[in-house]
Amino acid sequence: AENRPWVAELGQGMTVSLRTPQWKLIPAANHDRAELSWPATGHNGNIIELGDSTQPQLFNVASDPNETTNLAAEKPEKVAELTELWKKVVPNK
Repeated sequence: AENRPWVAELGQGMTVSLRTPQWKLIPAANHDRAELSWPATGHNGNIIELGDSTQPQLFNVASDPNETTNLAAEKPEKVAELTELWKKVVPNK
């Protein structure tokens, strides 16, 4: 199999995120279901991100593996870079 520097993840809310060894991008949703959905929780009680935010989310998974700090506002250039890659990976988006 070919080694790729990224992987696409299909989340519980049917959102496709893009993950590299250091970063995870959950793109902005083109809808706002956040008002309609309730916080989903995992078996350990942690909140599960469903990808319903109308704002992109960027996590440094190397230093924040639990994805607790959204860095999208601080790193718009990384959001733009990963969003362009995401558009190539996810058809019809």
